[in-house]
Amino acid sequence: EFSEPLIVNVNPLPEMVINENMEACYGQNVLATAELSGTAPWTISIDGVGELQADESPYTISWMAYQDSSFIILSVADANACVNDAQHLISVVVNESPTVYLGADTSICMNHQITLDAANDGASFLWSTDETTQTIVADSSGLDANNEKTISVVVTNEYNCSTEDEMLISFQDCSGIDELS
Repeated sequence: EFSEPLIVNVNPLPEMVINENMEACYGQNVLATAELSGTAPWTISIDGVGELQADESPYTISWMAYQDSSFIILSVADANACVNDAQHLISVVVNESPTVYLGADTSICMNHQITLDAANDGASFLWSTDETTQTIVADSSGLDANNEKTISVVVTNEYNCSTEDEMLISFQDCSGIDELS
């Protein structure tokens, strides 16, 4: 008696490699990149979120970080209907960004100066003037046609979180002598 040979294809389980412990700055877009094996497309099941469809690997999951959070990836299934239910706990620690306020836009007399302080002891600073100290002195050099200048600063803290602020400074003629007409 002759019979047809039975052919059985055994597909490997899809695997996911993903960074499970991350840090982000408050309000930053968090990117968790998953390397997937198996046959595309994949279905990623996330507890409390539902299912995501990944058409290629690597696949990036993104969300905004406002507080420490975690979620569980319950399973990964590929196009061959192979399901790997090895769970991944993804945890994100959210670090605070520095608070920077140079003050309201202001006016001062021509040939005077104003000291700007970005606060945040121990942080790093980059001013629009290329200075890198916590405080700078702004004067009437380099004004635009309206006798104004905008000074900005980027403050970066120990978590590499950054915040920017700026101030418009208007310089006025305070000599008390009116222009001749």
